[in-house]
Amino acid sequence: MASSQIDRFGTGLARPFRYAPGGFVAASGPEKVLMCVEEVLGIPVGSLPWRCGLGTRLTRLRHVNNSNDLQQLARVDAGDALQRWEPRFRLRSVTVTPAPPGYRNRIELTVAGEVVGQPGKIESVNTNI
Repeated sequence: MASSQIDRFGTGLARPFRYAPGGFVAASGPEKVLMCVEEVLGIPVGSLPWRCGLGTRLTRLRHVNNSNDLQQLARVDAGDALQRWEPRFRLRSVTVTPAPPGYRNRIELTVAGEVVGQPGKIESVNTNI
C-alpha cells in the first residue's frame, strides 16, 4: 500500500454497528475521530477493565438536580476526558443544554471542535446524560 493511501486517522468499525454485504461497515478519516469522541463521552470511567481510566464521569451526574453547578461539572469532565483520550480532536467549546420540563435529571451535552489536520472545519457531537 502506498503511503498516500494510509489513513492517518485510522480505520475501524462504524458506530452504530451495521452489516453490509461483505462484512461490517468500516469508518475512517474525520468520521472515525468523531465516533471516537462520542465513544469517550459515552463510556463511564472504570467500565472497561483493560483501560480503567477511559471515559467520563458524566453518568455520575445523572441523578443530580439540573443546576448551573451540574452544567459546569459536565463541561469540565467532558473537556478533561477528550483532552486525555482523543488527541486527534481539538476541543473548542462544550455546550450544556438543560433538559426540558419533566426531565430534570437529564442534560444534553454538545462538544464542538476541530479534527486535527482539518483546520477551520468545526465538527460537533451530541450526547445525553
